[in-house]
Amino acid sequence: MNSRGKELLRLVAASFASGLPAAVSVYDPAAGAVLALAQPAMTVIAEYGINRVSVVAAAESGLNGRQIAERLQESEEGLRLLVQTFEAARTAVLEEKLQALGRCLAAGVQPDAIIDEELQLVGAIEALETYHLRVLKIMAQERLTSPDDPDSIVLTDRSTPETVRYWSVRDFASVDPDLAPDVVESLIGPMVARGVITSETATSGGLGSYIVTRLGRRLMERVIGQAPQ
Repeated sequence: MNSRGKELLRLVAASFASGLPAAVSVYDPAAGAVLALAQPAMTVIAEYGINRVSVVAAAESGLNGRQIAERLQESEEGLRLLVQTFEAARTAVLEEKLQALGRCLAAGVQPDAIIDEELQLVGAIEALETYHLRVLKIMAQERLTSPDDPDSIVLTDRSTPETVRYWSVRDFASVDPDLAPDVVESLIGPMVARGVITSETATSGGLGSYIVTRLGRRLMERVIGQAPQ
């Protein structure tokens, strides 16, 4: 590992062990006391997350942890991927997110890796939670398509089948009853911000209608371990 890589990893390790409760207590003694009590649980969660991501990355790539780290440190982007993935793993309790993070690391060591895309995916995984992923999974599913337009969606759950290229917030409840229109609308913002879905303005005027992006489909590959069916 080159000297720059060693220094960066040293700084990351130091930040993990820097005593967050003590640092916060300088500004807010009450918050520092609460964090001090929570630190053991936070440490267990962080260690579990990092270990789980490492196991998944090794299984997916066929490399051990040291080999993964050595390959990623060969470039500044690779080091960023390593650091940001482990940082996200420290708080990603959801198993789906931990597996997805591990697959991002595994993808990052492949000869044809696009590190910038993996960094985007890590950021999306960190930002999105269970309900966001439920919405995205539905949007990434294959549905009946029109013979005239393979990219279209045939909404057969409506009284009159209608062919569209977008998902309206009204369409999710028929697939998942928990995803009522108001719930979906409340989830859309972070998904658009992370680039995993986009408003279908050309067809619908952008009024509550969205399509999954290429990045969103790649995210689903990381979450479920294969391309969406």
